[in-house]
Amino acid sequence: MNGNLVLIFDKRLEISNKYKKILEQNHCAHVVIVNEKENFLKFLLKLEPDMILISESVTENLSILAEEIRNTKLQFRPVIVLLSKSSFIEDRSNALNAGADDFLSEPMDSEEFLARINAHLRRTIEENSSPLTKLPSEAYTNKIVRRTIKESTAWSMLLIGIDYYSAYKEIYGEIPSNKLLQAYAAILNATLEYNDFVGQLNFDNFLIITSSFKAEKLADYLNYAFDSVAKRFYSKEDSSRGYILLHGENKAGCKIPLMTASIGIINSELINYNDSVEAINALYKVQKLAKTISGSSIIIDRPMLTSDEVFKFIDEKNIVVIEQDDDLSYLLETTLKIQGFNPIIYNNYEMEIKDLLSSSPSLIIIDSGRENNKAALSLCQKIKNNSTQNIKIIFTDTAHEKEQILSAGADLYLPKPYDLMNLFQWIYKLRE
Repeated sequence: MNGNLVLIFDKRLEISNKYKKILEQNHCAHVVIVNEKENFLKFLLKLEPDMILISESVTENLSILAEEIRNTKLQFRPVIVLLSKSSFIEDRSNALNAGADDFLSEPMDSEEFLARINAHLRRTIEENSSPLTKLPSEAYTNKIVRRTIKESTAWSMLLIGIDYYSAYKEIYGEIPSNKLLQAYAAILNATLEYNDFVGQLNFDNFLIITSSFKAEKLADYLNYAFDSVAKRFYSKEDSSRGYILLHGENKAGCKIPLMTASIGIINSELINYNDSVEAINALYKVQKLAKTISGSSIIIDRPMLTSDEVFKFIDEKNIVVIEQDDDLSYLLETTLKIQGFNPIIYNNYEMEIKDLLSSSPSLIIIDSGRENNKAALSLCQKIKNNSTQNIKIIFTDTAHEKEQILSAGADLYLPKPYDLMNLFQWIYKLRE
């Protein structure tokens, strides 16, 4: 992982290219060289470099230039290193007091030059990284995204989200959840190459910038790696069961799925993004689509995916109710409409699964039936087996067989009789 960029302001073609060669061959940073002040200020604002090297060949007074840069309004403050043939203490102190971070007297040994630059860049990375994962923070990651868009080169961006992380943290606690993030961050760092970048947008979302040709294969591997590692952070009981059983009020049982990873991918070769805000919004939109698919998943944004029709895989207003009691069915239909939902009512279990799923409901309420038969349980299993979408299922019953019902695919077991207010609390919770 390396997002470092060094801007060199130097009129000496041979020496500036020597510095560029040293830094890039040692994988220290990408280097841009300018020799005119107008271009220097332009690239300073455009690229937001992590460091600027300024030679005395461009000005008679380096201290004045350093002070001028310090007074320039920048989103990110770069490290300022001045290069001069002077070895006088007065020149050094004036430069440092004016705002420079270092003053290097030329000629300088190549190894010492590299070591000094690396030290400054390492400190910059540490200051702008998460203490937990050691990955670049949200602010620094946004800077790299802005820079990438402005450079107009071919790239792919991956937004990796950990699904159900908050629920896991709430149940298992902060220590194991933090260790999970650290383990996955280590995998991300170890997987990427020098020219790739990985940073953190928030506690459970990571952003990767890489080349277009390897983005999808990289995403496949990272999902495989996450699924392999995440299992180790659960108890044997939860891992073998395939979910966490959370006991709620009134003896309800809620199934919390095991953590998965959802990856959204955008590509500069497929869609032209004007700025970083547009690119990140597109990433979140595509990732949201990936989250509607069960298990760890990947969605790649393509021009057709920007239409509203494609993104409507799940209609959040549609709720299917399968209830044989006519009075309760009517009550649920009326109450759901009052709450702003679009209820779709069935009074039997004989419908075709494809017809049931054709409305793309966000949630299905299944009652076990008057005779408490197995048809409802079988229907629940068929829905989960035939849908790739992450449709939530509430199963209402009087038998209190929580684990059997949850293992069949239900996300919540709600014993009857239930209070309507309690039901709606669960509906809103499951649709978050």
